[in-house]
Amino acid sequence: MLHWNLIFCILIIECVLVLLLVLPLPRLMKRSILEGISKLWSNFPVKIAAIAIVIGIGVLFFDSLRDSSYYKDQIDFNRGADVKAGYNLHSRLLGAQRNAYISGFALFLLFCIYRFEVMLRDQVDAESKLAVAIRQKEINSKEHEKLLKEKEELETERERLRRGETPK
Repeated sequence: MLHWNLIFCILIIECVLVLLLVLPLPRLMKRSILEGISKLWSNFPVKIAAIAIVIGIGVLFFDSLRDSSYYKDQIDFNRGADVKAGYNLHSRLLGAQRNAYISGFALFLLFCIYRFEVMLRDQVDAESKLAVAIRQKEINSKEHEKLLKEKEELETERERLRRGETPK
């Protein structure tokens, strides 16, 4: 039972994290949350622990599905037998199905958190590239204006030379 309590705690932490990632928070807060998650994911022992958690939750998920199927078959086989045994099998089936839902949802949220982290990292990268492009555009437009001024000055100088005026 301890492992199901641990999975439930992991599920609650995942729900809070997904809520923080989905809420329309200011960019600065969302960026700080993303940086914290990215720092965690970049740490090698954390990656190993996350993979171990995914594998553990996956094993427990398939185990609870197997238990659920087993108890459902037992209920079908013992239909009409002892009432207390039927209640016992139904309660075990309910527990196995509950465990399947908890572990399945925890596994699903782990994949969602990973995908959110990848998407938000891509968004931050795109925003930084956009900022660089905007700065480059501003530099290019200033250079363009400078070159246009220089072109106008050279054209006026050329017109003066055509008319035979001496350069100043």
